[in-house]
Amino acid sequence: MQQLKEEVCLLIGAITGSSRVSFVRINYEINKVEILASSLGLPRMYDMRFAFTPISPERPSILLPSFKKFPYIIGHPIFDIIPNLNSMAAYLVHDTPKHRTMLIAWNPSAGFFKNDNSITIVERLINVSKEIFSDKHPSKEHLNEMISNDVSKNGFAETALVLNSEPLSKFLFETLISRKRLLARNGASYLALRQWRKSIKPYQLKALQAIKSDDAPISIEAIAVEMVRQIESVYGKLFNTLVPVPGGSSGRKKSFSVLIAERVAHGLKIPCRDILIPATVAKGASHPKKSVILQPYKLSEQLDGNVLIVDDVASSGKHIELATNAIKDTANYCTAVVWIAD
Repeated sequence: MQQLKEEVCLLIGAITGSSRVSFVRINYEINKVEILASSLGLPRMYDMRFAFTPISPERPSILLPSFKKFPYIIGHPIFDIIPNLNSMAAYLVHDTPKHRTMLIAWNPSAGFFKNDNSITIVERLINVSKEIFSDKHPSKEHLNEMISNDVSKNGFAETALVLNSEPLSKFLFETLISRKRLLARNGASYLALRQWRKSIKPYQLKALQAIKSDDAPISIEAIAVEMVRQIESVYGKLFNTLVPVPGGSSGRKKSFSVLIAERVAHGLKIPCRDILIPATVAKGASHPKKSVILQPYKLSEQLDGNVLIVDDVASSGKHIELATNAIKDTANYCTAVVWIAD
């Protein structure tokens, strides 16, 4: 959870142009401010009373593009920590009688305050971040019960998992375009469920990278539930084997795409066989645009019947083409499904 908080700070920093973004908790009982997470190192706890205009549920955010317009801020203790502070964007995240949690972007770029689209994106991220600071978290037993539901029959399972997933996952589910399309590349077909939103694609990519680095289990489950529902809607019970597209060689035992594929296979009640082997493996982190050197895949085992290939992202469809070419001669029928495609 701590890593997710820090990733939210980094993502909002990229949107606002701020090098310092922090989740802070104002503790009314001891009159101190605690840094809960930050994109840049700051003291973990310090004495300071916030003298800015109060943030309340009625006014959940404050945008101050220039402190010069607010002479009463001169001499504020914050300048002892950030001497070159000129502007600020502050958002209420969680409020109780004992403490208040806020996210603060220190010194956002001047362009941020003039960009309604960027302001809206940050507000969405704040809304989905509120869940991780809420006192009302779902119990582990409740989450396990949702995950064990028959996802092919229970549409609520997907909604419940998304609502209880990590904040960056919720950001993606809220902002990705839901657009079911049948695409093809050189004879290899694949069903794509979602599409990047062009205006905020760089932020969506950063969110996806953060989720991949964390291997967030509920995020993986939410994606898998959506894929199972759409696969059964389009193909019914056609497939008897599922094969994941190998992820980048980031050094992890299982890539993000394989983890999703395993959960999709569980939902479809068919075996998942991780048998695609790249002919050449290059070292490097997995990334939708920066994956391993593209070489033909080999099969570690032979296949028969109807095979479904699963991947999380298809940028050009090249990985799907290579996977299809490796499988099509041994299977009766072969096609693919991806969560996001350009």
